[in-house]
Amino acid sequence: MRFTGNSAYTWAASLPAAEAFLPMEEADTSHNFRGVCGCAGCMGKVEPGDVLANTIPGDSSTTETLTLGVSRTSAIDFVGDSDWFRVTLVAGQSYAFALSASGASPLTDPYLELRDANGTLLAIDDDGAPAAGVDSLMRFTATSSGTYYISARAFENETGSYTLTANTGPAQNPLDTIDLGFTVAQQNISVYFARTTDTVQGQSPVRDWTAQERASAMAALQTYANLTNLTFTETNTQAGARFVLSLSTLDANVLGQFGTSGGVGYGQFAPTASGWTTSGLTPGGLGFVTLVHEFGHGLGLTHPHEDGQDIQIMQGVISNFGSYGTFLLNQGVFTTMTYNDGWPAGPAGSAPSNNYGSQMSPMALDIALLQQRYGANMTFNVGDNTYVLPDTNVVGTGYLGIWDAGGTDTISYGGTRNVTIDLRPATILSEVGGGGYVSFANGVFGMGMIGTAVSAF
Repeated sequence: MRFTGNSAYTWAASLPAAEAFLPMEEADTSHNFRGVCGCAGCMGKVEPGDVLANTIPGDSSTTETLTLGVSRTSAIDFVGDSDWFRVTLVAGQSYAFALSASGASPLTDPYLELRDANGTLLAIDDDGAPAAGVDSLMRFTATSSGTYYISARAFENETGSYTLTANTGPAQNPLDTIDLGFTVAQQNISVYFARTTDTVQGQSPVRDWTAQERASAMAALQTYANLTNLTFTETNTQAGARFVLSLSTLDANVLGQFGTSGGVGYGQFAPTASGWTTSGLTPGGLGFVTLVHEFGHGLGLTHPHEDGQDIQIMQGVISNFGSYGTFLLNQGVFTTMTYNDGWPAGPAGSAPSNNYGSQMSPMALDIALLQQRYGANMTFNVGDNTYVLPDTNVVGTGYLGIWDAGGTDTISYGGTRNVTIDLRPATILSEVGGGGYVSFANGVFGMGMIGTAVSAF
């Protein structure tokens, strides 16, 4: 789902409001998680600790400690209660913190928070434990050594007992944070553009799609076909279509939303929203990236900040907007599933226009997960290609995730601005560079990064 704000366009969705428009029915809800799951078998030997009375402070005055491999059991006794434990972490080491409901009166929705020595919030997790309902699992790689605070609390107003455990473990896989956990069964996806005479999930579209709008939508879908073995074909009948796309009246500031029901993906887009213009529907514009983002949902991708459905929140992301994560991967230049469009933490910040400066395709993290699911298109850009850095901020300027399956290729620039050309591919790890390295001309809101090392640059 995408929203627009007052001072600048933004994307947002809370899980309860978006549930009907996230793929659910006929979806493979088992996540392909890697590493430990938080149970005793995966976390290593866990020795029982003390069952604590309700004397644990909810701030840095706590004297309670959490030792690796030793569980602590206590309870959230009242609404707003929070239990802080001191824990010592080492720079460069990765850890797994598990918070699970336990006891005769278990905490119904555990929630984890990690803070630095000053009490500043660093990371959160709600339902990150795979196939464990509402239990929490936080994977965290420390960037500095010292004292941290791990906090156990309820998601909202719940109470009950819990067990908290910490151990060393593998670093978070950034792909797990954008993985909704299902794959579209068909390789050839038929696409229907709904008309006002149609009924789609009990509603009729507010108007028909124009030829230019349909062309923009198919171009956005083609960015996925360029990367994978998927194909997209427009059909003139709703019956049998795999994607049904409507122009709809959505809630205030909502740009688009997408969900799956009965094996069919339903996309809704607001034709009066910001960016839904001829210029905005051009690659690099707000309308075009709205299409790319929503189609990502239809293919099994979710937001890096998603805090439900057994999905891990990206390390260091603590809010939907303006929180880029420990390694700055929660930005549009690294995943088009973020709510932080473009490269807001880059040298020039966010683009000042809805007509340029957004991502023009799935980006490196998206590419990696999509190719795991649907295979890699090894016939795309197999020759010797040249990618030219833009020199001006105009319609059509934006950020591109480069997937190039062969040849000897070139990134070039012919202007007079200072320029950075970085040929390192994305590592797809929880680290700086995990989503790639941006090549750009100073002051220009566009170009991109290499998603793979297949080609020689």
